[in-house]
Amino acid sequence: MQMLNWMRVRWHLFIGRLLARLGRRESALRQFQSATAIFPRHLQAHCLVGWAYEDLQRHDNAIAAFDQALQIASDCPYAHAMKGCSWAHLGRSQEAVDALNRALRIQPKYKNKISYLEILAVCYCRLDQIEMALETYLAAENLSPNNSEFAFRVGWALGKLERYQ
Repeated sequence: MQMLNWMRVRWHLFIGRLLARLGRRESALRQFQSATAIFPRHLQAHCLVGWAYEDLQRHDNAIAAFDQALQIASDCPYAHAMKGCSWAHLGRSQEAVDALNRALRIQPKYKNKISYLEILAVCYCRLDQIEMALETYLAAENLSPNNSEFAFRVGWALGKLERYQ
């Protein structure tokens, strides 16, 4: 029975991803939720529920789903990072900064690091922590030296700090 349930979970996750790619986000969410109903401690399923909620701009629900994922694995960088993105969308910059920094501490070479650094820097700006925003923009610029947006943002932060040299 355990093997059958495991296969059903994988099936729901597969169908959910397929539906998400087709733009059928609510249907994808239901598939991911079905997977968590079958196997409540499936980390990836909870992360996908959170991702689906985030994609539907239901940020409070996304945070709750990522919290469930973090109850399963408190060191999951994806859940921390995506929870930070949800907090950022809700305008809760300090919570976003905390979650994103936690994700980057857990896995410093995270594959989406540049995206999370960008969100982190924006949150620092919202908190009027321009020095931290500058550090974060510089870290992002080092990862993507040909990205003119980061060069512009570094310049903006330096200007805001009145560092003109």
